[in-house]
Amino acid sequence: MRMLLGLGAFALSLGAAGALHASAADKDPILLAEKDRGVPAGRAVRLTLAQSEIATTIDLGRIAGNANGGGLLGALIITAMDDRAKTMRRTAIDKAEGTAAPIRQALNGFDVEGLAVAATRSGLGKHAWFQGQPLATAHDSTPTQRTAYAVASSASQAAFVDYWYGLSPDFSQIRVLADIRIERAGKRKSGIEPVLFHQRVWSVVQLRARSYDPRANAAQWSEADGKRARAGLTAAFARFEDLIPRALILGQQDVAAYTAKGREKAFGADFYGPLIARDPANRESLLLWSNGLVQVQPAD
Repeated sequence: MRMLLGLGAFALSLGAAGALHASAADKDPILLAEKDRGVPAGRAVRLTLAQSEIATTIDLGRIAGNANGGGLLGALIITAMDDRAKTMRRTAIDKAEGTAAPIRQALNGFDVEGLAVAATRSGLGKHAWFQGQPLATAHDSTPTQRTAYAVASSASQAAFVDYWYGLSPDFSQIRVLADIRIERAGKRKSGIEPVLFHQRVWSVVQLRARSYDPRANAAQWSEADGKRARAGLTAAFARFEDLIPRALILGQQDVAAYTAKGREKAFGADFYGPLIARDPANRESLLLWSNGLVQVQPAD
C-alpha cells in the first residue's frame, strides 16, 4: 500500500479521498464542450484558498502485506499492520512539520492569496467568451458552500477555482494545485446541476541543486528570509495565467495528440507523462499531460 498524504483537508473539501488519487470526481469531464463556453449573463466565479500556511506531504512508501495470514492470525497481522502504518504516518507527519517550520516562519505575512487572485483574474480574462463576473474569494471549498454560492448567483453557470499549495515529501519542490470546476447554477432543491468541466492543474517549482536530505532542501527555501520560497510561490502561481486559459480550451484532438501511441514522454518533479512542450533554453522547464496540465520549472 503506497501512501502519499498531506492534502487531507483540501481533498475532503473536494469530496475526494485524496487529491492525488482516483475518485468519483475523476469521472467529471476534463474538457469544456464548445456549446457550454458561451453564457449570455456571464459566469459567477469564486476562488478559494483554505490554507493559512504552506502544507507538507509525506510518502510512506510501500507497506508489504502478508499473503499467508488467515482467520484470527490474519486479523491480528492486519491489525498490527494498521497500527504500524498509523505510527509511521504520525512520525513522518511530525518530522515533516518540524522541517517545514523555518519555511513557514520565513513566509509569514506573504500574500499567497493575492498571487492566486491576480493569476486567476488574468487567466480567466484571456478568453472573451468566458465572461466572468467579479471574482469572489472564500476560505471554504466544501460542496455545501459551493452549492450555496451557485444557488445565490443570478448567473446560469458558476466557476470555482480552488487552490492548494505545499511542499513535496523531500522538500525539493513547491507544488501548487488549481482545481478548476464549472457547473450549471440551478435553482432546484438539489442546488447544482451536473459538472460541465473539472480539471486539476499543477504548477511545480523545484530546486536546481536538490539534496537527499529534506532539511538541506528546506534550508534552501528558507534562507535569506525565505527569498527562494517567496520567488518559487510567485513563479508557480504566475504560470496559472497561461495554464487556466489553456485548460479551458483543450479539445478532444488535443488530448488524442497528447495520449497518442509513440508520443514522447518525460519525467519532471515526480510527474511522468506525455510531453506537451519543453523550454529549449532550459530542459527542466516543461509542460506534461497527466489527465490535466502539469507545469514544471526550476527555482531561480
